[in-house]
Amino acid sequence: MHEFGIMESVVEVVREEAARAGLRRVERVAMVVGERTAVLPEALELAWEALRDGEPFAPGARLEVEWRQAEAACPACGLRYHPEGGFLLVCPGCGALGGELLAGEELRVASIEGE
Repeated sequence: MHEFGIMESVVEVVREEAARAGLRRVERVAMVVGERTAVLPEALELAWEALRDGEPFAPGARLEVEWRQAEAACPACGLRYHPEGGFLLVCPGCGALGGELLAGEELRVASIEGE
């Protein structure tokens, strides 16, 4: 379950940013996660709950995740589309290969709220 490793990194970021901002307690952490990261929502939430409760600054803190759908652009015809299936980008409009992935690989902490 790579979600646990991801959340360990997120807790580290939250710890550092909370200290930098002078927060005594973190109440909410918002993340942006793209669909092509292969992150499972339930596993991410379970990992967050397991790790946050061991941190004195974050017991009970909420995790809010904005899930981003993948979007690609065709270099041949310019069509923007949702890539289906695997990692090979094939334009559904003209069949061209090698489109540019515009969204769907995000994996970041967007904001931290607390007191």
